[in-house]
Amino acid sequence: MMVDGKPVVLENVPSNGTIDISIDGNGIVTHTQEILDTDTGRIVRGMINSGAGVVGRGLHLVQIHRYPR
Repeated sequence: MMVDGKPVVLENVPSNGTIDISIDGNGIVTHTQEILDTDTGRIVRGMINSGAGVVGRGLHLVQIHRYPR
C-alpha cells in the first residue's frame, strides 16, 4: 500500500478461520468459521455479542461455542 507516495507495511491479523465448507447440488455454499483468540477476533466476538455484527446479504452468522475455550 502507498501513502503519500511511500510504501507502507500493513499487518493483517486474522479474526476467524474456516473450519468446514461444502456446496450442495443447488450451488448453496455452507461454511463454518471459528472466531480466533486474536485482537481482531476479540473485536468480532464483541460485535457478535452486542448484536452489531453485520454479514453480507443472505448470510447468517451463528455463534458456535467450543469447549474448552
